[in-house]
Amino acid sequence: MPGAAENLQIDDDVITVDVSRGMAGVAFELYALSSDYIREVAPDVSLWPRVFIARETAADFKQLGEPLQAQVAQLLTGMSLRRLHGLRIKVEFVDVHSDEVLGVLDPAVDPATPAASGSGRR
Repeated sequence: MPGAAENLQIDDDVITVDVSRGMAGVAFELYALSSDYIREVAPDVSLWPRVFIARETAADFKQLGEPLQAQVAQLLTGMSLRRLHGLRIKVEFVDVHSDEVLGVLDPAVDPATPAASGSGRR
């Protein structure tokens, strides 16, 4: 039997992943209000506080591709793309230094199609 959060219907919403780039790689972390929101709508999931991906050069992360966004979003939220879609949650990746939106993952959109930018941090 699915949990209550599995069946919860909410308006389309955006959660924020803070992205911090360094010489050794990139760190991804859920924005604090995003963590609180996920715990509210999906209390059964285990959130990862932070994911770090090491690369040879920081230039490897000039663009945040959809496959990487999908993997990071699933790790941080503890939810599958299908569940994020069911909860109508979009994931916005934001550079912590410039506040530039690096990408938006919309599980309702085909991964080959870029999603539109979100409306703000949650």
